[in-house]
Amino acid sequence: MKNALVFLIAIVPPFAVLAADPGGGAMGSFSPIASTVKGANDAGKNWVPTVPLLETAAWTSPDTDSTYCVAWGDIDGDGDLDLAAGNRDDPNRVYTNTSGNLVSTWTSAEVDATRSVAWGDWDGDGDLDLATGGNGDLSVRVYENNNGILTSVWTADNDGITSSVAWGDLDGDGDLDLATGSTYSRVFRNDGGALVVAWTSPYFTDTWSVAWGDWDGDGDLDLAEGNSHANYVYGNIGGSFARVWDSGETDSFDNTHSVAWGDWDNDGDLDLAVGNFGQPNRVYENGGGSLAVVWSSIDTDNTKSVAWGDWDSDGDLDLASGARNQVIRVYENTGANLVSAWLSAESGYSYSVAWGDWDGDGDLDLAAGNTNGAANRVYENTSAVFNDGFESADLAFWSTAAP
Repeated sequence: MKNALVFLIAIVPPFAVLAADPGGGAMGSFSPIASTVKGANDAGKNWVPTVPLLETAAWTSPDTDSTYCVAWGDIDGDGDLDLAAGNRDDPNRVYTNTSGNLVSTWTSAEVDATRSVAWGDWDGDGDLDLATGGNGDLSVRVYENNNGILTSVWTADNDGITSSVAWGDLDGDGDLDLATGSTYSRVFRNDGGALVVAWTSPYFTDTWSVAWGDWDGDGDLDLAEGNSHANYVYGNIGGSFARVWDSGETDSFDNTHSVAWGDWDNDGDLDLAVGNFGQPNRVYENGGGSLAVVWSSIDTDNTKSVAWGDWDSDGDLDLASGARNQVIRVYENTGANLVSAWLSAESGYSYSVAWGDWDGDGDLDLAAGNTNGAANRVYENTSAVFNDGFESADLAFWSTAAP
């Protein structure tokens, strides 16, 4: 997905070792997940993860926030990742990383029924600012970062619910522009610190997700759109957009709630993952200017979010997915296939997943934003299995395993 100006935090990691919890009990039981590999070179082989996977919850606790989106970013410039949470019925939060603990240090003055958050240095002063998308008359907002304090400095009416926001340099002028997904897609161009409408999609698409990426390798950022009907890619032609690809559905639609660019086959171009609600998730492989389905998940979860990341540090991208009223999954990239390799112990309303190295140990951990009374969580990657090591800072950092 990219160009150096796009702030991407979500690309990968592994698992966590079985450890004793601070209360003295075992953190959970384990069982392997076996799957049949369907790659061209692996047909019929039985694939088993190299490590067992946590089966029972290490810790659960209620949470009053209803989080629709999470995003990693270093708000205070201290070199570790902090976590932004966009909340529907509550103020948005930033949990600051303090020596491996996440503590709620900022809440928004507004309650915008937020659906999406994205970090990016919009004013070019060297720190990360925060864009949010939500409901209401002022459905898009930018909070400017001044020494770790976020202040609302810009708002816009985006004609409906803004389900997705994404920073990217549309016009190659060195500053970040803002794409939004709503009843249609729109891009606000950054003109010296003012965001002005530069482009609006001519199609009424009911867009759930937007993602920047240079899909054609020409040096500028194109825009993918995840829609309630066919998905689109808009090619960037001199700072304007033309629709250059659609997923082709006519009568039945995948109802895509999340899109993510990533080079899943390591051939140097960007492929597109889509997370579908009630339909299989899919990967469209980039074949030199065209995207074709090369993988569909066996499961048909109510997927709300997908994120690429090399969870096992083997040099290729694996795929995490979060779903409504279902488990979080990690699909491991086996070279020619994605195989379900890890499931969260909890089945909940995980509307957002994001990879980031929260503990600075060199591998990627997984954050999950949850709704419906469930805590937000970070699954720590300690290179064996994922361990549920943190839940919303309002609650507790550790606790004994549930009986």
